[in-house]
Amino acid sequence: MMERRGINIKCVHETKSKDTKANKIGDVYRLFQPGIQNKRNGVGVILDNELKENVIGVKRVPDRVMSLGVSIGKEVCKILSAYAPQVGCAGFIRILPNILS
Repeated sequence: MMERRGINIKCVHETKSKDTKANKIGDVYRLFQPGIQNKRNGVGVILDNELKENVIGVKRVPDRVMSLGVSIGKEVCKILSAYAPQVGCAGFIRILPNILS
């Protein structure tokens, strides 16, 4: 569906894989994820192959926050995927400024 609609970047939540490498999804996309300890409620970012080649940095803090730096033309874009729990939100808010800097 992403290919049909021309989507290049998609953030996903509640992923359940422990893998930390860029996994292939079909022929066109790659899934970046932080490598979750407890196998639930993680985050990930799906990029097409063209953007995957332009990833300049991956920052994985806990399993619920992830940041990717992607070079698009002459610009560097920061993609942030975050999954904030409804309970225990204070800890999440405390680490968020470290990701954004």
